[in-house]
Amino acid sequence: IIEAAELSAEVKNKALAIFEVIAQAEGKVHQREAEEVSFHEVGAVDSIVDIVGCAICLDYLEVEKIYVGKVNVGSGYVKCAHGVMPVPAPATAELLQGFKTYSYGAEKELTTPTGAAIIKALAEFRADLPEDFTSEKIGYGAGTLDLPIANVLRIYFGECSGNAVRRLVKLET
Repeated sequence: IIEAAELSAEVKNKALAIFEVIAQAEGKVHQREAEEVSFHEVGAVDSIVDIVGCAICLDYLEVEKIYVGKVNVGSGYVKCAHGVMPVPAPATAELLQGFKTYSYGAEKELTTPTGAAIIKALAEFRADLPEDFTSEKIGYGAGTLDLPIANVLRIYFGECSGNAVRRLVKLET
């Protein structure tokens, strides 16, 4: 679907990179090769829209680098195609290897496999923004779950004054 879409090569590459890390994680969890993975949960239309929409947004904003802080995965249990599983779901846990995570504030899945895949494919963990980063804008997105904590994604958009990175984004939840 993505390869046949009328999208720029950059958008397609980002979207396909995200789906590739999902396939690798699902393959590991299901003990099969990534090429054999059936996207029964993350291949749904809403995930394609989320992933391609993210890639389009990053391309449109000319984002060169994404940093992500600690990721709140939530707690409790989630219903999957294979039954009830502890949070984070196996694919999410696999995707977030190498990133710092924590569980706080809600017995819900706060990081989905799609969100974890976007982080894995495109972001780098960083506890703090680079010293030469200047925030130009801050954006907020509110989720629909009614939680005891704010269900908000915050994005800092700005530039680094150094030559290495011009535009970057930091995601916080």
